[in-house]
Amino acid sequence: MSRNEAVALVMELAQINNRTAAENHFDHLVRKKHLIGVKNFGRIVKAQATATKRTQIAIEQQLRWHTCIEEALDFQE
Repeated sequence: MSRNEAVALVMELAQINNRTAAENHFDHLVRKKHLIGVKNFGRIVKAQATATKRTQIAIEQQLRWHTCIEEALDFQE
């Protein structure tokens, strides 16, 4: 749940139309750690960016892997 969704939920639960008051109340709840059932007491943490280049397997790595496996299977036979 994003911060905007959380503030919208506070607005709905408190039945107020003033967004600034709802944001202040949400900030108060987070600061005082009153959101016990929520992970990290309601603090929002940005997700880590994906690193597709680090997880891609290069052709040389595939060749090395298959060569290693072939040699191990030949040795076992």
